[in-house]
Amino acid sequence: MAGAAGVSGDLVPGSSSGLSHEDLHDLTHDPVIGYDFDLMSDLFHPTDSVYIDPIFGEFRGQDEIRGWLTDIMPRAGALAFEPLGAALFDGSTSVLEWKQMAVAADGTRTMMLRGTSVRRYADGWVVYAADYFDTAPLADPDIQAAGVAAGSTITGADIVRYRTR
Repeated sequence: MAGAAGVSGDLVPGSSSGLSHEDLHDLTHDPVIGYDFDLMSDLFHPTDSVYIDPIFGEFRGQDEIRGWLTDIMPRAGALAFEPLGAALFDGSTSVLEWKQMAVAADGTRTMMLRGTSVRRYADGWVVYAADYFDTAPLADPDIQAAGVAAGSTITGADIVRYRTR
């Protein structure tokens, strides 16, 4: 697999990444590359892809997924997703259980929630991404304070804007 810089420079919007399912799996679960939201967006099929988020809803196609990822995710603050075990991968689908941590400026980590991500790959593309988690912990004032301390600037209006589109 090409390095992160090589992959990003090699991708041509609208054309298949040319990567194997295993390479796509590795990229979508990489703890550093996974925060390159433009690169992650490039990996989604232009029309036949879907991303499901329990807070913001369902996004279809590369352009819609890119719009959401590049708008919202950079404003989520300093988050760390710590795997709770090895990612399961059967050649076309991967599943990973994780815990989401808010990372404050002083390095303090506060557990926000546990979740699971499912990714499906076809013909050099990510065609399905879904994150599953219970959103109830996000209503806890201590969890909200940890999010703010980690730099989150996402508002209720942002959620409503995506949920009502």
